[in-house]
Amino acid sequence: MLSLNDLAPVLAFSDALGEALYALDREWRVAAANEAALRWLGSDAIVGRLYWDLVPGARGTVVETAFRSAMAGRERVDVEAESSVHPGRFARGVAIPLADGLAVSFRDVTEEHSARTERQHQLAESEERLRLATEAASIGTWDVEPACEVRGGAPTFRPYRAGHGGNARA
Repeated sequence: MLSLNDLAPVLAFSDALGEALYALDREWRVAAANEAALRWLGSDAIVGRLYWDLVPGARGTVVETAFRSAMAGRERVDVEAESSVHPGRFARGVAIPLADGLAVSFRDVTEEHSARTERQHQLAESEERLRLATEAASIGTWDVEPACEVRGGAPTFRPYRAGHGGNARA
C-alpha cells in the first residue's frame, strides 16, 4: 500500500491531468497538495493544517462520510458533491486510503453535473406531458421489456376488441 512519502511524483503528474490531489495524514492534516488543489482551496498555506479547518462546510456531508469510510475501511471511495468551498460548483473525486493517511483526487464537474440535471429535468417534463396527453385522450399505455419479459399496462389501458363498438386504443 502506498504511503504519504510515495505521493511526491504523483502530485505533479495529477496536475498535468487536470486533477486536484492532496493527501491527509491520520490526524486529518494536509500532508501534501498539488497546484490544482491549492488553486481550488484558494491558498498556498494549507500543508500542516487540519482539513476540517480548511473546509468546515464538509462536516456532516457525503464528503466527510466518504473520507471517513475510506480511512476506516481501507477501501477506495468515490464521491460527487457540491463544493462547500465554491458553492454552486460540483466536484467528483476519489478518496484512496494510504498506509498512513488518505489521498484525495478530484476535478470540477460542474458543467457535466448541470447537463445531467438538465437532461433529468427535460425527461421529467416529457414524461409529464405524456401522462397528461394519455389522460386527456383517455388512452392507456403498454410497456414491454422484451429482455426481461416484463409487461405492464397503465390503469387506463383498454385493449381494442373487434366488434365491441369502439376506438379503444392500446
